[in-house]
Amino acid sequence: YAALFSKLALTGGIAGSYHPARDIMALQFKGMSRALEKMARELSCEYRPLKARSRRYELRTGMASYGKEGRISGDSCLCAPVSEGEFLIALSDGMGQGLKAAEESTVTVNTLFNLVKAGFEVELALRMVNSILLQKSDDEIFSTLDMGFINLYTGRVRIFKIGAAISFIKRANGVKAIKMSALPLGIIEKVPVESISMQLKKGDELIIVSDGITEAEKGTDGLEWVKSAILEIRSKDPQTMADLIINRAVQKYGLRKKDDMTVIVALVQ
Repeated sequence: YAALFSKLALTGGIAGSYHPARDIMALQFKGMSRALEKMARELSCEYRPLKARSRRYELRTGMASYGKEGRISGDSCLCAPVSEGEFLIALSDGMGQGLKAAEESTVTVNTLFNLVKAGFEVELALRMVNSILLQKSDDEIFSTLDMGFINLYTGRVRIFKIGAAISFIKRANGVKAIKMSALPLGIIEKVPVESISMQLKKGDELIIVSDGITEAEKGTDGLEWVKSAILEIRSKDPQTMADLIINRAVQKYGLRKKDDMTVIVALVQ
């Protein structure tokens, strides 16, 4: 079956000019092939009793949002386990306003979560969602995406940023900024997929924000004011941290028109 799906994926990719629907079909076959190959490798291994692995790390999360239009935020976020010992934190900012933007970002995070949980490789899942959004390109539907996969056995985090705002890691009395340049999903056919891998320690806080937060201070990229705010907040409670960052962003905007704002904070314990 794995070989069959692999051939079907190749068939879908040789039909000449690019077409989103055909690309989705090819990516589906490729993902199914990879998932079955992985299953076959696991089943072919000689059986031997395994000691149950114990997690070295735990995760506490907090989320806060602000909606600029009728209290409906165009941002969508998700914090959930995708497999034994692996946790996903995701934030998507749908382009546009209100309900339409919320629908775009919800489709993005939920589809990615379901594909990865089903066994699809992250890169394939991202390209599939990109093709889905391209099918509706006449409606100018595109979304940014910020994702962090945290391994609770090793403490390693793999971060993907597709057109997303700056993220931050607070460790002791310092804050490190994480940024990558990339266009949002749904704009170009072959979206480049890159990631950053880092080692987290107990006590570290991973802070993911939408661009409504970084744009709160007019005329800057938001890096310095957000770093200062994170350093000044002494609470180790993720929900308190998320709420306070939102509050300070609202104060920064003042009387100016505010954008949708979302903050996710993950504390490693």
